[in-house]
Amino acid sequence: MNMTMEFLRISPSRKFAAVSAAAFIVVALAAGGFVQAVGTIRRDEYVRNATRQKINDLADERRRSRLSEGLLRERLEDIRRIGAFFVDRRSPIAFIEAVETAAARTENTIVLDVDESASGESALHFRLTVEGREDNLLRFARFLELLPYAIDIQDLIFQKTASDSGSGTVSGVPREDTARLLLSLDVAAR
Repeated sequence: MNMTMEFLRISPSRKFAAVSAAAFIVVALAAGGFVQAVGTIRRDEYVRNATRQKINDLADERRRSRLSEGLLRERLEDIRRIGAFFVDRRSPIAFIEAVETAAARTENTIVLDVDESASGESALHFRLTVEGREDNLLRFARFLELLPYAIDIQDLIFQKTASDSGSGTVSGVPREDTARLLLSLDVAAR
């Protein structure tokens, strides 16, 4: 037993060196763990702040979309009324019938066609040839102005169609009283 005790005897300077090395290693591990923990906490804080910001942004977007949805519901009738100013590109029949009705009510004859080559993305291009008495052509122009469509007159030509002899009739109208109105229109389309 005595031998074992002598074997375990370590000089005080070696004990100090061993304890100092162990303490240094423990302190170094603790410092490394602390640095690691601080880095993890900062990353987590950054992720948490980014997530919180994203949640706030989404909440703001949701509030704005609900506000927009409410405005759309309130203004639905206005939107429908505005939509009525546009001709349906696939079926412009309602507009054509309105123009033909205007010509009939003002006692004029009309030839109307759609010029697809001159039509753009936002408008349909129509060519109209309206014949009748001068005062009826003026009434037609006023009637056309009152139609519930966004109409842009591109070209307007007024021609008197009286014959040299002054005889004959066009559509039951004495020839000397007749005139022709040539119109190029762009009508807003959707």
